[in-house]
Amino acid sequence: MPAPEHAFHHNLSYRLSMLHFLIGRRIAEAYGAEGLTTHQWKVLSVVCEFAPLAASEVERWVTLDKSAISRAVKSLVEKKLITRRVSAADGRTIDLLPTASGRTRNARIAQQVSQLQDALLERLPKRDTERLFAALDQLEQELRLD
Repeated sequence: MPAPEHAFHHNLSYRLSMLHFLIGRRIAEAYGAEGLTTHQWKVLSVVCEFAPLAASEVERWVTLDKSAISRAVKSLVEKKLITRRVSAADGRTIDLLPTASGRTRNARIAQQVSQLQDALLERLPKRDTERLFAALDQLEQELRLD
């Protein structure tokens, strides 16, 4: 069912926010079943993707503030899903690494997220999907330059 024309119909921020909300609601089932919150899942997925990853670099890949990242990291360490490699000199965290259990959980979530995305995108012609991601890449690059 097409969205009705209204003031927000051509508002990019609104439309992306709405899509994020609708997709996020579905994805929440996957990470929720693994006993994770949204913030924990975001941080775990980034650590699994880019490990070893400096704690300060997590902020580059997730839309969370430093305190939310710190709380997520702490809880993921407590759940034994990630570990911290610390400096012998000053005890500060050098980088974050996923544990085997963290990688396993993340892989299960990623598989469900991928299936959801595939099911959603298969409704679009392949060319439209390619254009969508190319446009998103371009917009993200433009905004990161600012």
